[in-house]
Amino acid sequence: MADFPDNIKAIVTQGYSFSSSLNAIPDSLTGANFSQALDFKYAPVNLNVGLVLTPAELQQFQDFYYNEINTSASKFNMNLDSGMGVEPHVVYLLGETLSFDGGKNPTTIVNFEVLAERTTAQDAPFGGGLSDLYDEYGDGLDDLLDALAIFVLEVLPE
Repeated sequence: MADFPDNIKAIVTQGYSFSSSLNAIPDSLTGANFSQALDFKYAPVNLNVGLVLTPAELQQFQDFYYNEINTSASKFNMNLDSGMGVEPHVVYLLGETLSFDGGKNPTTIVNFEVLAERTTAQDAPFGGGLSDLYDEYGDGLDDLLDALAIFVLEVLPE
């Protein structure tokens, strides 16, 4: 599986967002209360990506697109932030969303959407209890989690 070029970074201040696919399907029970069920455990997540590329980076991106991922037929690894910080995601580039805007500037803006197979947030590292932790610690939750990581990774192994 190919890796997205490391030197090409997605801009995160503009043109970058994500949304989740609908994974809950209505259950059409006759004469019963409305209910829903999961279609599958992990719903793919759509991420919109914007890149500002120099002419050399644009050539590198096009080589990657046409040759390494076969004009979006192959999945690849890309570092993106889907809510838990920048981390690798296995994604497909949705070719119909790819657009280039060159203008008179020497840089080119490239926008596209990728479909991530799954994200860290979907793995529920806190068993779905992160809201309870936030209710308890508020904005201090980041400090608590950092301290917990240091304890688990540095203190416990000793």
